[in-house]
Parts: sequence; C-alpha cells; structure tokens
Amino acid sequence: MIRKMSIAAAAAILPNLAIVPITAAQEDEIFQIYDLDSTTGFDLGQGFDVLTGAPRGRCVEVQETVNHDELGPGSVSFRSYRIENSQQLDKALGISASASIKMGIASASTSISYSSTLSLSSYTLNYVVESSVRRKGKSIRVQDLQERYKKLLASGNPDAYRRFRAICGDGYISEMPVGGDFKAVIQIATNSQKEAETIGASIGGSYAAFSGAASFSNAIKKASETNEVRIWSFRRGGEGPVSITADDIASSAANLPVAVKEAPSPLQVAVVNYLGVVDDPMLPLATFTERAAKIRLLASLSAKARDQMADAQYIIDHPSQFFGQPADVFDLAAEQQALANFRQLVSARADECIKADGQCVTDDLLVPLPIARPARR
Repeated sequence: MIRKMSIAAAAAILPNLAIVPITAAQEDEIFQIYDLDSTTGFDLGQGFDVLTGAPRGRCVEVQETVNHDELGPGSVSFRSYRIENSQQLDKALGISASASIKMGIASASTSISYSSTLSLSSYTLNYVVESSVRRKGKSIRVQDLQERYKKLLASGNPDAYRRFRAICGDGYISEMPVGGDFKAVIQIATNSQKEAETIGASIGGSYAAFSGAASFSNAIKKASETNEVRIWSFRRGGEGPVSITADDIASSAANLPVAVKEAPSPLQVAVVNYLGVVDDPMLPLATFTERAAKIRLLASLSAKARDQMADAQYIIDHPSQFFGQPADVFDLAAEQQALANFRQLVSARADECIKADGQCVTDDLLVPLPIARPARR
C-alpha cells in the first residue's frame, strides 16, 4: 500500500536550555565544548555546572576579551546517519543527560519535547540529518579567581567547597562559538524485517558531504512511495521557513552557510575547569568526568528503559507483523508499566544526586528485563 509522506512536526528555533558534550573524543578533564540551545544566562566568564548544564555566577577575573572577526567559518559540514537508540537521538538533538532523564520537566526546550514524543523502537528506521556552520566567537583571557572565592576554597571546609560549586559551578565559559545548525530527524515505518533490511540498504549508512544532501533526499522520497515517513526539523541561526519535506531538507542543508551569514547565533560554550585556574593541587576540585559520571549513568539507564518501552509498544500497535499469541499483549503492557515506574525512580534518583552535589547511589538500579519478544514476520 502506498502512503504519502506525513509531517509529524517542525520547529524553527530551539528555545531554552539543552546542553550535551559533542563527542566522546572531546572528553577532556579540564576543557570541554558543549552545544547550546539558548544564550539565556550564558556569557563569557560565567560559571558552568556540568551536573545540570546551567549557568552559574562570574567568579573569575577577566584579563582581556578578544574579538576574532578576522577568522571566517571554522567548519562547514553536512552528514546524515542512522541512529539506533534514544541516547544517540538525544546526543544529536543536544539534550543533556540531566534533561533527558526528566524529559519535558527539567526544561521546556522544543528539542526535549520532540525527543520525548519520538518512539525510537528497534523495528523502525531512524535517521538524523545535520548541517552546521561554525566560526570562532569572542574569547576571554582569565587572570585568576576572584579573591573572595579563593578564600572560600582555601578554608578547607567541605561545606565551603559545595558552596563554591553552587555559586561558581565547575568551570568558566572561555569562548562562545557562533554560526548555525540545521537538524532533521527522519523516521521510516516498515512492515517486516525483510523490508527494513531492504530500505536500510537502499538508503545506506551516511552521506558525508553537502553534495550528498540531494542523494539522501532522493532515497527518502523513494522510501515514502511505499512507507510512512515522518520528519521533525530544527534550526538555530539563520532566517526563513523551516524544512518539512525531503527536498526542503536537502536545500536547507546545502544553503545553511548562506542562511546564517547575516544572522549567526551563539551555538556552543567552551568551558575551562577551575582546575586550570587555581594552582593548589590539594584543593578537592573534581574533573568534569568525575562530576558528571553519576548523572550520565542514570541517563543511560533511563534511555535503555525508554527504548525497551518503544519496542513493547510497537509490538502492541502492530500485532500482525509478529508471530505470537494475543495474550502477549497483557505481558507487554505489564512490562511497559514496570519500565515507566523504573524511569520515574531514575528521575527521582537524579534529583537526589544533584541535591547531594553529585553523590548518589546507583548500584541498586537495574532495568527491568524484557519478556520474550515474538519473532517479526
């Protein structure tokens, strides 16, 4: 049966806060770059909390602010790729670990709203298209911590360290790169395992150049002739309408450098850990990895449960695609409820973790085991 492409949603600009480290390759203990969906509360020299991705007070003495107007775009890129799970989706949309756990509660970000409504089961084909333009923004040179915060750290009181982090965060924003981003999430519904393999093979794994935008568009249009295709699109920077068709996606991806030239937006923050400012090795300042470890673990558990729920719901909604007995539906519904309760527990544990300044128990958290899945036809 032929189905026309259906457009689930489109959003012009991602408002509000949602931050996530870009790649594992940038997992540095002292310096990290984070995607930024809103500039509200963020500025050069401001503190940054890695547990929540929120801005904190200005606690450093800025020696100099440097403009880099002479530097053009640092990078212009296009790529499309298949995603397999919710963690990959949240990373693509720039959703922080703490925000992904709460899904729509911790932030009013449009990206979180769409991510929470997307059912990313292993039975659908899911792709992300990304186009980005980056240029170096203003940066600062920092001389030292402000004297009052140096005294707070030098007191040696554990409560003083917690107060320092509450006021100043874990590091300061040293630079804010600007430019533009265009992202689209594409979901293709398939009717059987064989069809999923066939369509997946025809689309391929990735298109790594701007010239590949048209090729990807053609592959998606071909898939939409026989299958339902849904598209969610997002943009930061630039002006004009939002892309809602496969052709629009190709055009937006290819024309992004022109679109953002006159209307660039702050897109990222470069954060330097205060370990790079103070020179006392005895101060118990944590690295970025140490501070965020528990929250990231909780986010991974929540994402795993979310994907398992999506698989169960897909089987309930498409029973004709599977071999199995009608009674399986009741077991699947019970599994979904257990998973929903588990995600609520993880969210509550995340609250405890943040209130306890990153110290919380996670060893007792185990994702409920799935019931036996019926074979797909």
